[in-house]
Amino acid sequence: MPEQVKITLFSFDELSEESQQNVIERFRDGYEPYYEAVYEDFVERMKEDFGAKIDLREITWSGFWSQGDGASFICDFDTEVLLPKLKEELNEDQIAFLDSHDIAFYFSSIRTSYRYSHENTIAGKIDYDADLNQEDMKTFEEIYDIFDNKLTEIIRKESRNLYRQLEDFYDSEMEDERLIEEIKECYPDCCFREDGTVFKQ
Repeated sequence: MPEQVKITLFSFDELSEESQQNVIERFRDGYEPYYEAVYEDFVERMKEDFGAKIDLREITWSGFWSQGDGASFICDFDTEVLLPKLKEELNEDQIAFLDSHDIAFYFSSIRTSYRYSHENTIAGKIDYDADLNQEDMKTFEEIYDIFDNKLTEIIRKESRNLYRQLEDFYDSEMEDERLIEEIKECYPDCCFREDGTVFKQ
C-alpha cells in the first residue's frame, strides 16, 4: 500500500552552522574554479610587456600540492617588442655591433621536457639570419649567449608568476564565502535536508 513521507527541506541560510559547513566541505571537494580570467590576463600582459603570442592551449600547469607542480607556456615573440628589452643586457660596443650588422632575430619559447609543467621544463629559443665573417661571429656568439640566458630567465620568471596567480586565484575561490556564493547559485531553492545533504527530486 502506498505510503507518503513528509520531508522538510531547507535553504542554505536556514541550515545550522554545522550543516552549512558540511555542505561547504562536500561542495569544495568537487569544485573546480574557472581559470580563464587568469589565463587571459596573463596572455594580455605578456603581449604588452614582451610581444608574446600565446595560444591558451599552450599554457600547461599542475597544482598545488606536489613537488613537480608549476606552470609553463610556449610561444613566439614579436622581435620589435622583445629585442629592445634584451639589448638592455648589452654594453655599448655590443649594441653598436648589432646596429652595424643586418641580423634578423626570431625568438620563441620551447619545451625541454613533457613530463612536468613547471618553469624548468621550458627555455628560450633563438633563431637568426645573418651573414657574418669568422671575426664577427665571436662577438655575435657573446651577444647570442647573453640573449639566450636573458630570454630563458624571462620565460621562467613569468611561468613562476603565472603559477602564483593561479594558486592565489584557487585559494580565493576555495574560501568559504566564495563557495557559499556558488552553492546558492547551484541550489537557489530549498534543496537541503536538515543534515545538509541535497535532496534530489
